[in-house]
Amino acid sequence: MLKKFSMLLVLFAGFSTSAMGRWAEEESPFAGAKEGDWVRYKVSSTAIPDQKITLKKTVIARSADSVTIRSETTVGEAKGKTSEQKISLKEKFDPSVPAKGKDGKATLVSETAESISVKDKKIDCKVLDYRIENSAGLKGSSKIWMGKGFSLGMVKMEANNGKFSMKIEVEDFGGK
Repeated sequence: MLKKFSMLLVLFAGFSTSAMGRWAEEESPFAGAKEGDWVRYKVSSTAIPDQKITLKKTVIARSADSVTIRSETTVGEAKGKTSEQKISLKEKFDPSVPAKGKDGKATLVSETAESISVKDKKIDCKVLDYRIENSAGLKGSSKIWMGKGFSLGMVKMEANNGKFSMKIEVEDFGGK
């Protein structure tokens, strides 16, 4: 079951450390991230519907040019895989990469604005709606809420590849 979910996360969840189409032309959504900033996401998936799933992302290093984020997944009581990703703050930022895979295709269908409240804080978001085809040939959709001024970028994501659906939402966040 954990392996099945890990595969689903590979298809969809690299997302939060990649994030938006037109945001690439602006400052990186991680530009305000500081070492010690963290976010914990609540994850629900039709692949394993009866499990409590969390995804925690923590900024473990920061320089003028990059930010390094550690991702930790927990399914039920089981610790999943831990990974680290170094993100350039100088290169164009493509938020669709995790949903489509490195060699997949993503088409931005719409970009809108919405506010989401988390921990009594209102976060203004760009909402990016993509149609995707990943490198494995799976087609689907991915909708990403990127928080303006939210140091770890993604506030919410909904994805569906025709076989599974997943919803990821900020549950808690903080910093040093």
